[in-house]
This record gives sequence, C-alpha cells and structure tokens, in this order.
Amino acid sequence: MRDARFIRRLLVPTLPTRSGSVGWLLALLCLVMATSSSLFAANGTAEYFDVNSTTAGFGTPSGSYNINGNFWSTDSTGVTAPGAMPNDMQWTFGSIGSDFAGTTFTISANAGVPILGLLINSTSANITLSGSQNDYLNGTQTWTVAAGSTLTEAITFNGIGMNCS
Repeated sequence: MRDARFIRRLLVPTLPTRSGSVGWLLALLCLVMATSSSLFAANGTAEYFDVNSTTAGFGTPSGSYNINGNFWSTDSTGVTAPGAMPNDMQWTFGSIGSDFAGTTFTISANAGVPILGLLINSTSANITLSGSQNDYLNGTQTWTVAAGSTLTEAITFNGIGMNCS
C-alpha cells in the first residue's frame, strides 16, 4: 500500500492551493489551450487557394493550377487579391466545408516552393498535388484533410528523402 501511494505522488503531484484557486486556474488554462488552435498550430501562416480573384469566396476550380500562379491569399474570405505562394506557408483549401464543393483539380507544384503544412477545410473536394521539385522545411507540420474530401499526392519531396505518390 505504501508503494502505491509513493508511485501515485510521483505520477500525480499535488499542487499547493488556496481554496482551490490554482485548480481553477489550471482548468481555465487547459480550456483556453484546447479551444485556441493558434496556440498549438505547428504550421505556417495559412495561404488560401483562390481562383476568383477579389470576389468573395474562392471560386470553383477545375483543371490544373501552377503553385506559382496568382492563386494564393492570406484572406480567409477570399476578397483580397491573390498572389504567388510565398515560402514556408500552409497550403489551405477552403475556409468552410462547403467551399470547393464537388470540385476536382490539380496543383502542379514544380517550383520548389517550401511548404509548411496543408489543410483542406472543404468537405467534398478532390485535390491532387503533382510535381517533382518540392520540399517541406522547418520541422514538424500537420497535413489535415476534412472527411469527405480526398488528397492525392504525386510529389517527390527534395531534401528529406521522402517520396509520396
């Protein structure tokens, strides 16, 4: 019995509290961290794929688009004029689930633009990444594809020995 209490104290330390105020503070901190994605995001700044220029939304893509084309903006509403993809950004497709509904398109990434994460918010898009001169840099990152969408990778990532196809 004594050994079990000793192990419990090692694994679950008791914090000094003043009428439970530290416990409430820790609970509040955990709640804030759990509800704020920006606190734990490992990716770069979101660059939204936008094929309809300054019209609200992101348009209806079809066919193939070059990563260096003027199709990227940090504006999650799609109103700001898009430009070329900067280095070390998160490639973001759609802001809400209905963006790009039912579309199929390809991003040709043959320019060696470093990627720092990928997020597909659209829930019914079919996106293919193609290319042979790509890499992703700066360590850990997350690639997320919403349920109902598909991501096909046909890319060779340079510099890290990774080949996804």
